[in-house]
Amino acid sequence: MSRHALAAEVYDTLLPRPSVSTAEWACRHIVLPQDSNLKGNFRLDLFPHAREILDCCDDPEIEEITVQAASRMGKTMLSIAFIGKTGATDPHPMAFADADQKSTERVLGRMWRTFARCAPLAAVLPPERRRRSDRLVFATFTVEGAWAGSPATAADYPAYVVVLNECDKMKPRSTDTEADFRFLMFERAKGFGPGAKVLEISTPSLTDSSWIETRRLAGDNRARLVPCPHCNHFQELVTGNGKTPGGVRFERLNGRLDPQKARETAWYECAKCRRKIEEHQRYELLNSGLWVPEGCQVDKRGRIAGQPRRPGPHASFGPLSTLHSLLPGISIGRVAQEWVAALTARENRRERLRNFTNSWEARTWNPAPTATRPSDLADRLGCELPLGLVPDWGVFLTFGADVGQPADEYVFYWCVCAWGLFGRGHLVDYGLAWGKEQAAAAVRLPFSQQGRPGELTCVEGAIDSSNFTDAIYQLCRPVAGWWPIKGSSQSGFPDWYRPSLQGSDLPAPERAARIKLGAYDLLEVNTHRSQSWLEDRLNGLLTPQERDQFTIPRAALIGEPRPGIDLPRQLLGDYRDGTKWVKRYDDQHLRDALRYARVAAEHYTKNGERWSALESLQETPAGNGWFAKQRRR
Repeated sequence: MSRHALAAEVYDTLLPRPSVSTAEWACRHIVLPQDSNLKGNFRLDLFPHAREILDCCDDPEIEEITVQAASRMGKTMLSIAFIGKTGATDPHPMAFADADQKSTERVLGRMWRTFARCAPLAAVLPPERRRRSDRLVFATFTVEGAWAGSPATAADYPAYVVVLNECDKMKPRSTDTEADFRFLMFERAKGFGPGAKVLEISTPSLTDSSWIETRRLAGDNRARLVPCPHCNHFQELVTGNGKTPGGVRFERLNGRLDPQKARETAWYECAKCRRKIEEHQRYELLNSGLWVPEGCQVDKRGRIAGQPRRPGPHASFGPLSTLHSLLPGISIGRVAQEWVAALTARENRRERLRNFTNSWEARTWNPAPTATRPSDLADRLGCELPLGLVPDWGVFLTFGADVGQPADEYVFYWCVCAWGLFGRGHLVDYGLAWGKEQAAAAVRLPFSQQGRPGELTCVEGAIDSSNFTDAIYQLCRPVAGWWPIKGSSQSGFPDWYRPSLQGSDLPAPERAARIKLGAYDLLEVNTHRSQSWLEDRLNGLLTPQERDQFTIPRAALIGEPRPGIDLPRQLLGDYRDGTKWVKRYDDQHLRDALRYARVAAEHYTKNGERWSALESLQETPAGNGWFAKQRRR
């Protein structure tokens, strides 16, 4: 090589790399694998929604990118294009993570095949015999493979680009020694300067537990809006419900829903002018779309106006439904067919509707749509008595608590309830207690009674011991009237509870003898009965005039008198699915606490046998004899 040629090569090496956008690079260099639906080069006109997402990959101010989209929307190809462009133009260590090892290795294999056909990367590609299935090692950069359930794959390496693929399928599996796998992957990008990115993409899962939806709502939350070809009104593409303007429309077959008829006759209705948008107009419509951040809108000139509600380094996109797909075989008619097929399915209808909601509409699936709204509770259960005051008809108080452990300390979600004749009940107060000492103090709280002198305190308390068995046993053991309880969903006993013993290794005759003598130290709760009791009151099956109704101070149902506690949401946190009671979301502790307070009342009245005995005590709540344990100050 001549001196001048060598100098030119050195000079060329020292020059800054030419700037090229990820979108431009992908269209120029990415050749789709042979097993892809499409052939040839990557085309943004067939994935117009991807352009702005790829542009965020080039923005040094953007640190996190979240994409919530339906299946088969090019999500994986986005990550491949981003990783390939970074490796070719700005080599850095990177990481790709998926839900399990098989999924990770499948996508990494696809990357090998794609990059082998990419000219800028083919020169640094290792021989095929040296290509590993769990990581990509090029001459100039490395892509580490990682998967949920294996914390070791998310440790001990840096990553300038981190991709979390299908992160809603990544089960948390956090332990005492390791955090959620997804958080561990975020840590890989620490320590880099501007340009480092975390890209998380996924089809959503369940409402209130979907990682991708929570992350999307935390970002600037850009919605994909497209213009009507008739009136130029920008709108989201939604399946719709057939009643409100906008959405997929189709004809019926002799008045009945029919999947094939829906496919043959489907069109999209503009939400503003109500005119038909036909399939042949969809290509131009989708390529004219805009990603509009929350807080902004599209003006009459088709430009984004306003200020994003959450500007910053987190760009988020979605929900992006299949109506935005230009893949072969996808059409308005196909979407209509799948929707009607799910609605009319005779078998597995629930699962087919869930799949359509997640994988076609890109929305989270609510497993328990409820007719009871939080606003309904104030009308059904609300009373004007203030929090902290016992109603004049109340005879005794009980305490219920559900237990959690968000950190090193236990947290008790507690409530105190007043009880009167025939099981009439009232929520006196509720709150959070951090640690055993605060919980003990809450149990001992004195409460004034409406129109009566003195104060009342709780006579019994029931504390859930399911998740923290030994700790709750130790807490309750030295205190008279404190009962550790365990739920029982088996219908082996009809009562609210049955007495039991903490030790499971006692011989059966000895256990029976102790229980018969009243020497038990644990209550097993009839979960179905206590849940049904509460649900009947929440959904309005019992009116306030019923003798065993339950009331709650209205202030607790329309406001937030205890900061950080949304009481109506917590009360509606369970639903019945056949013979099972299922959580809508994890934040429903006070619903359980209230049930446990009722169980304590049932135990105090001998499984309800002595509710009628309260009648003689309405004038003198302190009572005598059996009820004399009620403490009045």
